[in-house]
Amino acid sequence: MSAGAALAVLGLLAAGCDALSSTDSRGKAGDKAGAAPAAARPTPTLANEGLPSDEELQKRRVEWEEQMRLAEQHQAEIDKWARTHHDAQSLPRVGRQEESALQRALQAWYPHYSRRSAMVKSALAKMTEAERDAATRTYKLIPACREVRTSATLMLADAEAMTSPDPEVNHLLSYAYTHLLRGADQCIYGRADLMPEQLAAAQDAMGQAAARLRTYNLAP
Repeated sequence: MSAGAALAVLGLLAAGCDALSSTDSRGKAGDKAGAAPAAARPTPTLANEGLPSDEELQKRRVEWEEQMRLAEQHQAEIDKWARTHHDAQSLPRVGRQEESALQRALQAWYPHYSRRSAMVKSALAKMTEAERDAATRTYKLIPACREVRTSATLMLADAEAMTSPDPEVNHLLSYAYTHLLRGADQCIYGRADLMPEQLAAAQDAMGQAAARLRTYNLAP
């Protein structure tokens, strides 16, 4: 091979290497350029997919629990009303004939009770007056309390007076006169400071008994 031919081959080889190098560079650059969009694409997250954040979930949970509480409260009120309504409907109804018979029996019982209770009311009025008057309290209160004690004891011992045709009235009257007796005892034995509590309990029970008697057209 002549020297000129050798130089031409070397030139072709050099040009080929340059071409390969350029092609390789463009390929790598193309690969990098193609990869760039993939790298820039964001990774999917819960927020990006439209799901609520932790704060939003907590808020919704609180709201749901409050709604459930209100619903349970409302249901409890409905159940209570239903039970009350059912109990009222299931109560035995007293017929007119039975009601008339009960009222006649109470009207027959009441005069004796009224006479006996008048003694207690009179003694109680004296005790109340003596307790309020500071000038005469020291010598009038104890005798007045003894009079209350005597009249209340006689009332409790009177089976006819304490046994009306209505058991509820009997219970209330027994409760009232028992507490009245206890109050009088506390007064007599030097514990007048405890007497108002007993008298208040007696007055409350007596008021309930009177209200029940008024339903039978009786006016205690």
